[in-house]
Amino acid sequence: MAEEESSPEIIQTDADARESIDACWQRIGVWATNGATCPALKDVIHCRNCPTYVQAGRHCLAGQPLADDQEMQQYSELYRKAKVQTDAGLRKVTLFRLGDEWFALDTAMVGSILKPQPCCWVPHRSSKGIKGIANIDGDALVVVSLAKLLGIAASQPQATESSQGVVNKAYPRMVTLGKSDKPLVVEVDEVWGQSRYSADKVMPLPSTVSKAVQKYSIGLLELDGALVGLLDASLLLYGLEQAMK
Repeated sequence: MAEEESSPEIIQTDADARESIDACWQRIGVWATNGATCPALKDVIHCRNCPTYVQAGRHCLAGQPLADDQEMQQYSELYRKAKVQTDAGLRKVTLFRLGDEWFALDTAMVGSILKPQPCCWVPHRSSKGIKGIANIDGDALVVVSLAKLLGIAASQPQATESSQGVVNKAYPRMVTLGKSDKPLVVEVDEVWGQSRYSADKVMPLPSTVSKAVQKYSIGLLELDGALVGLLDASLLLYGLEQAMK
């Protein structure tokens, strides 16, 4: 039995592993050149949560070790080196859309990004700010209307079409905010992902921006050719908490 397991015919090489993996995340997933079109993204949100992506990772890790001990030692020493930070001074933000407006929020304030869940109306408490209570991973959390806080009108679901005729759909999401055991929940029309920016790239807000947005914003960012409103995380969380009173 031991000889059969070590037989070259049944040992899968790295080349065999690469050929047997369908890198769908590069064709129709979040890293696709023409945009994400995979229908599974509606449920898993990101390719890294997809069983296909996870299985492909395990497939790669199951490859055979390097035959050359010296080469193996060289790779081991390379991976032991401290990681060099190439983005020093940059800040990470999460990008999302409300209505027709795009916003950026400090990623440290963002908890989970989830599929929309039904809200239960709260008698004598549901008001202009509170939408209700939602069951988020077994916890009853308050859902606050971020759109009303910022004075953003609701819009119809958006879908963009690439030059190849591929339609990319946008899905609404719920986002938990705050670092406490009972974070607040807000609803957004779309979550784009994360990006980084430098503080010296923040532009002042134009006078045409509504007073509500100005109150909770730091300035404007230009990310991927689009202007995005940079929200003040502390002020926004305070405003959401006040909206519940």
